[in-house]
Amino acid sequence: MSKNIEHIQHVKSATVENGNPKLPSASQLLEGELGVNYANGYEVIALKNSDNKVVKFSSDDYYSKQKLGSGFTGENSAVTVTDVIAENEEITSAALNDLNDAITEHTEDTGVHVTQSEKSTWNNKADVNHGHVSNAVSAMTGYIVGTSSGSIVTSDTLNVAIGKLEKRANDVSTTIGSGFTNESITKVTEDNEYAIASSINDLNTAISTHSVNATAHVSATDRTNWNGKASATHGHSSNSISAMTNYSVAQTSAYINISDTLNVAIGKLEKRINDLTAQLADLEQRVNNM
Repeated sequence: MSKNIEHIQHVKSATVENGNPKLPSASQLLEGELGVNYANGYEVIALKNSDNKVVKFSSDDYYSKQKLGSGFTGENSAVTVTDVIAENEEITSAALNDLNDAITEHTEDTGVHVTQSEKSTWNNKADVNHGHVSNAVSAMTGYIVGTSSGSIVTSDTLNVAIGKLEKRANDVSTTIGSGFTNESITKVTEDNEYAIASSINDLNTAISTHSVNATAHVSATDRTNWNGKASATHGHSSNSISAMTNYSVAQTSAYINISDTLNVAIGKLEKRINDLTAQLADLEQRVNNM
């Protein structure tokens, strides 16, 4: 048994004017009544609202074909929404590519990034204001025997201080060697020369056994400061000691120990030379009184 199907007909049209689907006017619709434009690609459903206005609901396909219209001038008035979206997507894609290129370039810039190797190298460097013990001096670079046998002063460099001591030792040896000829004086000369040579050898031994101090740690806050610091695996020559700061002659004569600071070692040596010089003067006086 067939049934009769009644279709509901809305106010409708398939007319498109200037790229826009024609809609019913407010006078053609009741409140809440629908109007339809079924033109292919311009499908629109409209209804009359409580303000007596016709409001349309359109498909994405319709909006994509709409021109930007009178709100834009020149060529832009003929551009569709689809064109704008496509252009924006192209601009966005180009911007993302530029950003990725910039990130890649920045990532590969070794001039502004710190490597693990650099951190390890910097962390193994010594502080700028670091001290040294006597065995940190590995060579007597630039050393010459002094021309003056005066006392050591705090403004002397290490080379100058040792040069004065060696000059004084040489002067004592020369005096002993030229001023006396008898056997007892010869024996005193030999003993004094041996004592002086032994003291100088002790000092040279203490100075020449430098070891590396790689325990200092440098923070990673400033590349310039790091690069200005001295390497932990560095040596020192005697001409790098620019002042005998806090130096004083020892109060008692004693041999140099490996635990002595450089000031203490040289102070002991100067004290021994002073004592030997005094002994020599006394001996000379006694010989002259014979």
